[in-house]
Amino acid sequence: MIEKERLIELAESNSQRSIARICNCSQSTVKRLMKKYGIVAAKTKLDIPRAMIGEASELAIATQLMLHGYPVLKPINSQLRYDLVAEMDGSFKRIQCKTGFVGGNGSHIGYKLKSTGRKQLTTYGKSYVGDVDYFGVYVPELKKCYLIPVEDGGVLRLKERTSGHTKPPRWAKNYELT
Repeated sequence: MIEKERLIELAESNSQRSIARICNCSQSTVKRLMKKYGIVAAKTKLDIPRAMIGEASELAIATQLMLHGYPVLKPINSQLRYDLVAEMDGSFKRIQCKTGFVGGNGSHIGYKLKSTGRKQLTTYGKSYVGDVDYFGVYVPELKKCYLIPVEDGGVLRLKERTSGHTKPPRWAKNYELT
């Protein structure tokens, strides 16, 4: 069970979904406890349909790319594996936009590395390697954008790891667009 004080602290800067991840419980449990304790979510949280969150992320990424001097194109065909094309150093780069989240008690940024779909009642995931050049990731909790080469895709670190890992961390600040 989540303590009231902890829930209040987390609700100041996290969505119900993020709180559920942090506390390792269901989102419905978080919602029920917030209602029980009379905790109102912070105004920075987005209570809008998932598709609109994705579109907002795409706009944030396109805006940051343009503010950094890159011309940005939006494909008309929505069936492509990429959402944006940016002209960088004289060539066009395909960018798949993602909405990221802060996880692990604020230690890292995560996002989906594969597209998912359903084919004859079987869920499958398909890698973007070869189909896109970069992941553009917008993290609403941080209000920041990151541009990550598809080969570097994976968790971005915000804080040092606590356990011994052999692979060097991918620091979020090295990929930040803002």
